Amino acid sequence: MCGYQCNTWECRGDGFLWDADNDGYHPDEFDHPCPKCNTLEFLKAAKEDAETSSFRSQGFGAHRQAWTGAEWWRMQVAAARRINPEAARAAEVALSPVLALIPANNPDGYAVEAIAA
Repeated sequence: MCGYQCNTWECRGDGFLWDADNDGYHPDEFDHPCPKCNTLEFLKAAKEDAETSSFRSQGFGAHRQAWTGAEWWRMQVAAARRINPEAARAAEVALSPVLALIPANNPDGYAVEAIAA
């Protein structure tokens, strides 16, 4: 077990996170890679999110936060760099470039921002 914990999210020992205060935890769920011991998969998931959504949000009301795909990628990379710098850098290089979506005033409603390692 790598010992990663952020609020109620904890590494469950197999490279994936679970919400420790959520009674709905299912051991076969592999939706949240651990940024510490499964950094490449963590950033692969972040890349997929960044490349498929120009807008991402979390929370409600005054606690709502929102990011573009490019902002989401940069934020996840920064977290990975803090938690596991060597693995984060290797993953950035392996996954580069990231073709992150950003909102745009065009018929598609989005544009692509290429982000290289």
